[in-house]
Amino acid sequence: MMDLYSKGVRQIFVYFMTNPGRTHHLRELSTLLSMDPGNLSREMKRLTEMGLFTVSEKGRLKLFTLNQKHPLFKEIRGLILKTEGAPVLLRKAFQDISEVEKAFIYGSFAGGRPDAQSDIDLMVVGTIRTIDLVRLIRPLEKKLGREIHYRIFNRKEFENRLKKKDFFLANVMSGRKIPIKGPE
Repeated sequence: MMDLYSKGVRQIFVYFMTNPGRTHHLRELSTLLSMDPGNLSREMKRLTEMGLFTVSEKGRLKLFTLNQKHPLFKEIRGLILKTEGAPVLLRKAFQDISEVEKAFIYGSFAGGRPDAQSDIDLMVVGTIRTIDLVRLIRPLEKKLGREIHYRIFNRKEFENRLKKKDFFLANVMSGRKIPIKGPE
C-alpha cells in the first residue's frame, strides 16, 4: 500500500505531477527535492515496484520517469494537485498579502495541458511591489520545479485595459483560469 501521507512521497509526487514529462536520476532528484539520497532511493524503489514510475538506464545512471499510463495516475494526480499542487501553494502564499486583490493562473497550466517545459503564468492585480512578489514566488518555483511568470497590474490599469478590450487581457480572460485570490 502506498503512503501518500509520507512527506517524501508527497514531495516526489508534487514535483513529478507538476512536471510529468521529466526524467531524473537519483542524485539530481535528491538535490531538487532537498531529500536524503538514501530515503529517496527507498521511496523510488517502492514506487517503481508499484509501477508508478518507470526506470531506464543511461550508462550507470538509473533514470526515473512518472508512469502516466498507470491506472491510478489520474486519481493520484488529482489528489496531489488538489492538496499540494501549484494552485494550493499559491493560495497559501497569497492568503495574507493585502497588496494583492486578485490573482489567477492562466495559460497552458490552467488549461490542463502543460508540458515538461511549461511555466506557470500568473496574473496579479494589486499594489504589490515586484521585488516582494519575486520573494514570494521564488521558493514555490523551487518546490514545483517550474518557473512562474507573472504580470502585475494595479486595479485601475487592469479595469481600463479590460474596457478597452486590450488584446492580451481579452485573450487571457476568455481562456481557462485557476483562481488564486479574490473574485473571478
